[in-house]
Amino acid sequence: MRVLSYLTASLLSLLSLSVSAQDADAITNAFPGQQWNVWVSAKGDLNNDRVSDVAAVLTRAGTNGPREEVLVFLVGQSDGRYVVRSVSGPFCQVRHHYNIEIKKDSLFVTGYPSLNGSSFKMQFRYDPERNDLLMIGEERSEENEQKQSLQKVSINYLTKTTVSVCRIGGKQKESKIKIDNLSAIPLQGFNCSERYIGGHKPCGK
Repeated sequence: MRVLSYLTASLLSLLSLSVSAQDADAITNAFPGQQWNVWVSAKGDLNNDRVSDVAAVLTRAGTNGPREEVLVFLVGQSDGRYVVRSVSGPFCQVRHHYNIEIKKDSLFVTGYPSLNGSSFKMQFRYDPERNDLLMIGEERSEENEQKQSLQKVSINYLTKTTVSVCRIGGKQKESKIKIDNLSAIPLQGFNCSERYIGGHKPCGK
């Protein structure tokens, strides 16, 4: 089942990669001389101006180590150009792949760091006051074959609430925690390592 899920996610990622050459050029042209490559991208109206915008994960060779990776938000113009609105800091450096999609007014970025069944899914939404995308929610999934466990943690940065659902065998346990210092995170300068991490014990502990 996990293999099927991974293959399905891989197919979705490949479909997302099939952006037009014109769009890919427009994205990279928005960063002249910076040698970014489009790994995966999605088009849709994120700022509700009835013009399609673009969100993309860009990569390039690192100067002194592993590849560099950023998530960007580009605002579409009526003449077909894209204007850079937000650029993250170092993004999540997943080992395998991303899937990225725009549904209604939200951007969803799903990362698959490894083949062991773990994943994360971030939700970003445009905030007109900040003129930026804000990460308002996230779901993380961790699978442990040895313990036959699956843990899903949902984080709502607007309600400042985290919920953990832990399944071991046929048993399920749910816990909910209120975190007062949680707040939506702007995409501009966003660093994956600065996301909320703690709060819930791993399954089986």
